[in-house]
Amino acid sequence: MHIQAFFDAKTSTVSYLVADPVSHQAIIIDPVLDFDLPSGHLTTESVDAILDEAERQQFCVSRVLDTHVHADHLSGAD
Repeated sequence: MHIQAFFDAKTSTVSYLVADPVSHQAIIIDPVLDFDLPSGHLTTESVDAILDEAERQQFCVSRVLDTHVHADHLSGAD
C-alpha cells in the first residue's frame, strides 16, 4: 500500500494519496481547496500537487474521501 501525506501549511491540515501499487487504483483523502482570504480567490494548487504526484506514479484516482466536516479549510473534492 502506498500512502503519501501532503501538508498544507496555510491551514495546518494533511491530505493523503492512498494507492494500491499493484492495481494502480488510488484515492485522495481530505483534499484542500486553496482560499486566499484577502482577495477571495480560490485556487487548486494543493489538489494539483496531489494529482500531479498520482499521475507521476501512474495511479488512477477513482475516489475522493472527506473524512469529516472541514471547519479549518474548504474541501477540494470537486
